[in-house]
This record gives sequence, structure tokens and C-alpha cells, in this order.
Amino acid sequence: MTLWEDRIDPYEDKQSRWHSLNINLVRTRDLLGDTFVSELREAARDHRDQRLLVAWSNTLRTQLEEYEAEERLLIKLATTGRVVKILQGAIKQAVEILKLHENASDWIEELSQEREARIDLYETLSKSNFCQLAGEVQDENQQLEVLTVLKHGLEKHGDVLTPRELDMISAVFDWVVRLSGIVIGPIPEWFTVPTFDLEWSFSDSMAPATLVDLSLSMERATHSETEWL
Repeated sequence: MTLWEDRIDPYEDKQSRWHSLNINLVRTRDLLGDTFVSELREAARDHRDQRLLVAWSNTLRTQLEEYEAEERLLIKLATTGRVVKILQGAIKQAVEILKLHENASDWIEELSQEREARIDLYETLSKSNFCQLAGEVQDENQQLEVLTVLKHGLEKHGDVLTPRELDMISAVFDWVVRLSGIVIGPIPEWFTVPTFDLEWSFSDSMAPATLVDLSLSMERATHSETEWL
């Protein structure tokens, strides 16, 4: 059994882009990070330091886990900036520390193409006035959640969004406001989108050994919590 099979496969469905049973590129509906994740999975099969790569990849998987499990397209759109920042940071570190590629430009370009294709989906939905997404904002609580997460995403992560992403998020925000009549005030400083916040794993100053130690500590904590439950 490989380290990837031991540490990552048990947490993923066999059809998941993370599962080692899959070979080469696995396309998801959301697209973001598909190329990068697939190449991490393939690199782990013969990487010179499998322990480092698998531990690091598992930390990235954990960061994206809640986002990947989210089925509501509006919430996924609202958290675009945060996920893009995670992936951009991961790509940079994979090149500079893990030495998985000569430069980051190829992966960044692939991510850009995935982002463009993803927005195509939302633009298609917008042509029908988002009627297919109305079920995600049926009541006031759902409407308030979507508007709050949309605004939070723009304020905190809007600097990495493309013009098309900004336009689509603004269009969705306006649509939900018209639908609900809700006016969103300033987002409190304490507000965070519910998710793991592990930005330390992408610090450029960290040595590979430190990354492994932190990643394995996170894994042990996750195992302990699962066993306790």
C-alpha cells in the first residue's frame, strides 16, 4: 500500500479526483484545480520524497474538502476568490519547495482556463435569470446566507477575481437582492466562511520538514477526532 492510498484514499470516494484508483485528469463539474490535483496525485506515484508530497497534498485536500462537498452553486461562486487563493498559493509552493515543476506558469494557465470554463456555466444559467438556482434561495435564511457570503468573498478575496468572475458575482448578488429585498450591511470582522483555515501551510518561509510536521499533526488531529466520535 502506498502512502497516498493509506492517508488520502480512505477519505475520498473512488470517483474523486483525489483517489489513487483514477489515472490522469479527472474532471469535476466545478473544474477549479482539476489539473493541479490530478498532477499531484500522479506525481506521488514516483516522487523522491513521497512522505512530504503526500502529507502536503493531504493538507491541501483538507483545505478544499468543505468546498468540494458543497453542492450549492451559489455558495461555490461566492467562495471563488478564497479557493483561487488557496490553489495559487499551493501551485507556487509545489514549484518552489516541492520542486514538482520547473515553473508555475503552466499550472496557473491551466487554472485560468478552468476558471473561464467555470464562468461559462454560470453565464449559461444567467440567460434564464438563474431560474435553475432559485431552489438555493427559497427562504430568507438561505437568501441572507448567500448574500453575506457573496459580499464577504468580494471584500476579502476580490483582488484575485477576473473581470468575468466579478461581473457574475455582482449579477448574482443583484438577483438575490431583487428576489429577497434584503439589504446587507457591513460584514462583521468576526465573520468567516465556515471552513478549515490553514493558510500556514502555504507560507513560503517554511522548510519542507516543517510542512511535513504540520501536515502530519493535522492528520493525527483528524484521526483522533474521528475515533472519538
